[in-house]
Amino acid sequence: MPRKLRTAKRRAELTLDDLPLSAILDFLTGWQPPTNDFERQRSRWQTWEEFDAEYLLIREELLGSEWAAPARREGRAIFAEQRYQDAQQKGE
Repeated sequence: MPRKLRTAKRRAELTLDDLPLSAILDFLTGWQPPTNDFERQRSRWQTWEEFDAEYLLIREELLGSEWAAPARREGRAIFAEQRYQDAQQKGE
């Protein structure tokens, strides 16, 4: 199976259990694209498009999880959800 197809299939089956803690925290509190080689080597995502695409795969699960509960109680959106809502309002 070609690598691109394997990657697409794997991402289609992504769950919170598949993510490292650092990725979950990035979705909750904030992330920015890497700016140098050191960051690029360690970053799960290289672009906003990659970050947003992966968030869409786990969006419902994350929003319904205990990870997002503090933000729900405070009536605010987690970082990735705010990006998602902003993009929806802009029609992206």
